[in-house]
Amino acid sequence: RGELEDQWPESIVRDRKGGQGTDGRVTPARPILVVNKLRQPLLQVLNEARQARVSIDIKPQSNATQEDADLRQDLIRSIEVKSKANQARLWALDRAMQCGRGFYRVIKEYSNDGDFDQDLVITAILNQGCVYLDPFAQKPDFSDMEWAILTTDLPES
Repeated sequence: RGELEDQWPESIVRDRKGGQGTDGRVTPARPILVVNKLRQPLLQVLNEARQARVSIDIKPQSNATQEDADLRQDLIRSIEVKSKANQARLWALDRAMQCGRGFYRVIKEYSNDGDFDQDLVITAILNQGCVYLDPFAQKPDFSDMEWAILTTDLPES
């Protein structure tokens, strides 16, 4: 994190803060340097991801035509642009780099108040600690998981 307590023992921090000692002498405060060695590499990876503009790419397989793939690609691109999917992906990447876990999800939302039409929306999950994944998934990217649980903390009132 690059915080004072992460790089210096408590006894050294206490000694360098200065103040009046047990013998009555006043010691001036001395500086304590903290050098965050993780911030620069993390920002470099995040900036590379911003420039990459990751998105879903559809390629036709077996008996599908290129026209069908183009139609689906246009639909997915529309969903990504409307829901600002790039921001959700960057948030998940940032959390994954700092904490080891980052998530975003695809959900359905009602498009209007008067009818029952729904749109797909890509949203960021702000608290990666509230996501619980299938512990029996075998693949490292969890592509074979069967379920995931998203919890929410509620106030007692």
